[in-house]
Amino acid sequence: MHLLASYDFSSSSKPLYLRDLAIILKHIHDLSREYKLLKEQCYWFSRTCIGVAKNRCGAKETRTQYWETAGTYRFAHTKLKSAVTLPINKDQLIQVDKIAEEVNEDIQKQDEYVSIYFKCPELSKADWLL
Repeated sequence: MHLLASYDFSSSSKPLYLRDLAIILKHIHDLSREYKLLKEQCYWFSRTCIGVAKNRCGAKETRTQYWETAGTYRFAHTKLKSAVTLPINKDQLIQVDKIAEEVNEDIQKQDEYVSIYFKCPELSKADWLL
């Protein structure tokens, strides 16, 4: 197992609040509730979550030397007596962008709900999240 990339959210243009991360995780979970070996598995889930959070906040990505192995399955083939690598799930930026739009709408609805609930439209997000 290798680290593929690291993400720095500390210098991003918009903070990643815990509530927003929870909305991202739930939204992506709701898109695919069942494990699909070649299409929607743990790699897809983690890649999509990070992609949406990165898209939302503008985090800095630093790729490692193992980045090119992302979305591949590597196994030992006993008859060939060598390792075989198969592509399974490559990044689909259009999919991540679409999901990020949906998540942003979910977060905006939550912001509106909180504003109405507290009957304080002038209350900023930073005020009630702290």
